[in-house]
Amino acid sequence: MSINPIISQESAIPKTRHPKIEILKSKKVSKTLNARAHTIIRDKNAKRVMVRCKINPLDGQIDINAFSLVDTKNKLRYRLSDVTAYYAFGGPKINRYWKEQPMNKKGKEIEVSYAEYNPLIRDTFLDYNFSDYKICESKFPFSSGQSISNYYGKVESKRKFTADFYFVLEKDLLNELSYALYFGNERLGSVEF
Repeated sequence: MSINPIISQESAIPKTRHPKIEILKSKKVSKTLNARAHTIIRDKNAKRVMVRCKINPLDGQIDINAFSLVDTKNKLRYRLSDVTAYYAFGGPKINRYWKEQPMNKKGKEIEVSYAEYNPLIRDTFLDYNFSDYKICESKFPFSSGQSISNYYGKVESKRKFTADFYFVLEKDLLNELSYALYFGNERLGSVEF
């Protein structure tokens, strides 16, 4: 009798491990005064909300652009307006990018300390398909008259961290009970504000 070892194809193909993500809480937060949010929202018909998650990246990095808040009733998909990530002490670096190069009134390029323009870093938000959903994103005004939205690079972290995800919603839709947080095309859970 001979024994032939069988090697499955599955073991030969490296698996992509998905991050472990747990929603901790969600709430309405101030549009102007917030110790962790980096931007101020001036629109009178808008309200900022926050969803806090515990994240274990597993593979050492996570694509922050994969997170979106989805209003399933009104078919709206919200892009992050701001994000803060932290450990008990310190936190992983979050790279923020502009979709366009910011300019001053004279048409010259300007640099902004909390974000950069780098066309080589791909915006992965649109990689996740939500057909028939309108994309809602915050645009930040510049003195030149430009209004530019932003996106995020991958966060590198070899350990668990907490992330506060900020979204800007219309005031009229704030009390809807149809919000869910998504990571890519995967629904993480319902959230209320």
